[in-house]
Amino acid sequence: MKKYTALFFVLIASLTLTSCNMFRLVKVSPTEEAEESNLEEAIAQYLTQQASQEAPPVAEPTLVPTDVPATPEPAEPQQATPASNEPLSPTEEASYSGEMKFIEAGNMSLKLPTEVAYTVDVAWIPGIDDGGGLPDSWSPPHRLVTFTNYRIQHHFHTPEIYVYPKEELIDRGSPRSAALDSLIQLLDNPGRDLRAEQSLPFLPVFNAAQLFHVLAERISSEHSSGIRYLTLYSQAYVGVTDYELFYTYQGLTSDGKYYIAAVLPINSDLLSDQEPSSAEMETIIANYDAYLTPIIAMLNGDGGASLTPPLAALDAMMLSISVQD
Repeated sequence: MKKYTALFFVLIASLTLTSCNMFRLVKVSPTEEAEESNLEEAIAQYLTQQASQEAPPVAEPTLVPTDVPATPEPAEPQQATPASNEPLSPTEEASYSGEMKFIEAGNMSLKLPTEVAYTVDVAWIPGIDDGGGLPDSWSPPHRLVTFTNYRIQHHFHTPEIYVYPKEELIDRGSPRSAALDSLIQLLDNPGRDLRAEQSLPFLPVFNAAQLFHVLAERISSEHSSGIRYLTLYSQAYVGVTDYELFYTYQGLTSDGKYYIAAVLPINSDLLSDQEPSSAEMETIIANYDAYLTPIIAMLNGDGGASLTPPLAALDAMMLSISVQD
C-alpha cells in the first residue's frame, strides 16, 4: 500500500513540472520580430489593393434640370407721382362712387350726392332789370336751383345753380355775352391752359372782381361740357379764407340751348375761416401778388384732397344736370 502511495506522488510531481514547461515565456529574437513586421506590412498592402479594386470610383453628381420655374426677383416699388401744377386733361364723366339721389323738377333733373345736401328746389325766375345800370342790375329769365341743408352753412355765398337760355345771353350783350363767348373759346380750344388764364368766364355777373382761380379743369358728360374751378370775388383786397372761397361750374348743355352756372360754397382744410387782422392786411395789401402766389400753389398742389364737399361729388352733380324744354 505504501508502495502505491509513493508512486502516486511521483506521478503528480511529474505532471506539475510538465505543465510549467508548457506555459513558460519564450524569448523572441530581433530577426523574428522583423520578419513578423514585414509580414504585417504585406498583409496591409494586400488588403489596401483589394479594397481599391473592389470599390468602384464615386462619380460626381449630375444636376438634372427640373420644371420648377425660377423665382422672379421682386420688382422695385414704384414711387407715387407728386402733385403737379400742370393743367389737367379734360375729365369725362366725373368719377364718383358716393350715394346720390335722383331728383326731377322744373323740367330738369340731376343727381344729388347725399354728402352735398338733403334735397333741392327748382324755380323759374323771370327777367329782372332794376334800372340801376350796374353789371348785376339786370338778370335774364332762368331756372334757379336752391338747396336744403347744404353741407356748408356758414358762408358768404348762398349755394345756387343757374340755368340760362343761351339765346337770352346773346340778345342782351353786356358781360353775359362776353362770358358766353369766352367759355365757347375755351371749350373749342382744349389746348389752352386754363390755369394760365388771367380770369375765367363766370356767371352770374357779380359787381366784383375775380381775384384768382385754382383747380381749373375741363369736364364733360353726355349732358353738358364746361369748366370748373375754385375762385374768390371781391371789391377790394381781402384775405383768402374758407368764408368766401367757392366752387363754380360754367358749361353748356349738349344741345347748345342752355348755359349752366353754379355758385357753391366750399371749404379747404388748408385755409383759415378767420379774416386776417388789420395789421396783417396792411402787409398783405403791400404785395398782394406775393400773398396770393403760395396760396394758389398750395391749393393746386393739394388737388382737391382737402375740400368739403368733395370736388368729385360737386363735379358729378353738375355733370348729371339734364334740361328739358
